[in-house]
Amino acid sequence: MAPEESRPAPAAAVGRPARWVLFAVVQAGLLTLTAPLVYYRIFGALTPYDDEGFMMMTVQHVLDGHRLYDEVLTAYGPLYYLYKWVLHGPFGLPLSHDVVRLNAAVLWLGTAVASSGVVFAMTGGLALAAIAHVLTVLGLESIAVEPGHPQEMAVLIVVAIVLMSAVADRAAHTRRIAGVGILVGLLTMIKINVGVLAGAAVWMALASARLWAVSAAGILVLPVLLIWQRLDQWMPFTVSEVAAIGSVALMTRATAREDRGLGGIAVFSAAWVAGIALGLLFPLIRDASLSAVVECLVLMPRRLVEMTVKAPMLQSWSPALASVAVALAALCAWLPPHRLRTRPAAAVVAVAKLAFAAGAALAYWYPWLPYGFWYIFPGLTPFVWLVLVPGASAAPHGPFPRLVLVWLAVLQPLQAYPVAGSQLRIGTILHVVCAMVMLGDVRDWAAVAFPGFVRPVLLRAGSVLALAALMLLTHSRVDLMRTWYERLSPLDLPGAARVRAPRAHVTALQKVVEALRVNADTFLTYPGLNSLYFWTGKRPPTLHVLSHDVRFYSEEQRAAMIRALLTHQHPYVVRSRDFVPADSAFVRAISRSFEPSAVIGPYRLLARRE
Repeated sequence: MAPEESRPAPAAAVGRPARWVLFAVVQAGLLTLTAPLVYYRIFGALTPYDDEGFMMMTVQHVLDGHRLYDEVLTAYGPLYYLYKWVLHGPFGLPLSHDVVRLNAAVLWLGTAVASSGVVFAMTGGLALAAIAHVLTVLGLESIAVEPGHPQEMAVLIVVAIVLMSAVADRAAHTRRIAGVGILVGLLTMIKINVGVLAGAAVWMALASARLWAVSAAGILVLPVLLIWQRLDQWMPFTVSEVAAIGSVALMTRATAREDRGLGGIAVFSAAWVAGIALGLLFPLIRDASLSAVVECLVLMPRRLVEMTVKAPMLQSWSPALASVAVALAALCAWLPPHRLRTRPAAAVVAVAKLAFAAGAALAYWYPWLPYGFWYIFPGLTPFVWLVLVPGASAAPHGPFPRLVLVWLAVLQPLQAYPVAGSQLRIGTILHVVCAMVMLGDVRDWAAVAFPGFVRPVLLRAGSVLALAALMLLTHSRVDLMRTWYERLSPLDLPGAARVRAPRAHVTALQKVVEALRVNADTFLTYPGLNSLYFWTGKRPPTLHVLSHDVRFYSEEQRAAMIRALLTHQHPYVVRSRDFVPADSAFVRAISRSFEPSAVIGPYRLLARRE
């Protein structure tokens, strides 16, 4: 096989403005296709556990001037609330379900464009970038079931970290590291666990030979330390993560052999702290106490682990497959680079990368298949190290962008603990980028393997056919989603004119809203259905916002909620299906003062006892 330097540069698009203009044109065309897809999906979902209403209610309290963390208890970072305060305060946008979902759609599509930018910067392929755009849109559909959640901002910044490392000039490496550090700090101030995982990923990408042994050992035991309390339930997931981290660690050591010193780590650490400090300005300027900030952002998430745990439904064979991944990574790391560039070895690597890309396309093109994602996930994460085999060091911007991408791809899935729901899907979205970068490597290998006169024909024809097929398939998916959306019934409640749901659900909610408007002066929902406050125009009895788990608050705080509720003349309680084991003491306390008044669909209305 030809030496690495003779290959087409995978990041050839960087530094060529005309290519980026063409990229922008293609992205604009894709947005005309994917924006309706996002619209139908995000306005055609209404989940019963109502994370949307929970977040909206905390934002409303901040807009009303209450102190974040001292009076408004939340485990999410201040940068999220600063963004919402600007959006619904100075910008004057109403805090409604329609606006919240439109904003979520913009962030959703922005993440897809950012993913495409990463792929284009690393591969120079317009078709590959377009595929990344569509697969990212499909892979992030869990945003539709939890619109307004901080994770929609967090995932955009995670992809932006990779994008900054990929497009920044290699000559300005120090500024590039500083920019990445600022982004990691801001991410930490949105969701602290996601930010810490991102910081660990960048640290590993920068770690010099002096720090390598201790850093690799620490990062390797991270999944075990994090999941120790629930290790029996999370064993397959933990094994897959440890294997994936070990595989990437082996390949990282082989990819970056030189001792880069401690300067990069120092710059990154300082910038990370600076980003955190910037995020903390918002609550501190608004008179939040530092002790309350620490309590909510550091101590509260640790308590949440004891409350709600949902283990991922991985397969029994996933640990065995992870062991195979480690063995292959060890072999590739042990072999000299020139051995991996021989024609037979390069062909085997190309086939492996092609298989990864096919698996990722299947997982994200059909995200709703029953358990389909759980079959694909353990087959992807342990093999993301293939991005580093070999040739990443020949990229114009050095190995740093691929190292950041791979380390983020293996560490971000850990945000799934302790609830492996939408967090796992969002935490694995970088697998799409890894798949397209690998596909770009396969294209570069094919360009060298085939005769010279065949190369341009194959590459151009392949790109055109791929773009055409992608447009047709995406258009058919949009038609399918439009038909599904039009079959739903409009919710037709204040601030939710665009939202649709099945007719039975809509009818029940409309009746509940009307009953509360007529009969209640305030009410408490248990589990939390805080959207009802926006639809009825009523205010909650206290600033404490119930989620689907009442244990989020102490027994004293729960008792205070009921006392505040009883100070009103016509208080009500709205009960719906429990998603976690009901708190018997809280239920008994409510039953002593309230009795059933009406049953409307899945909802029970309880009025004050005479």
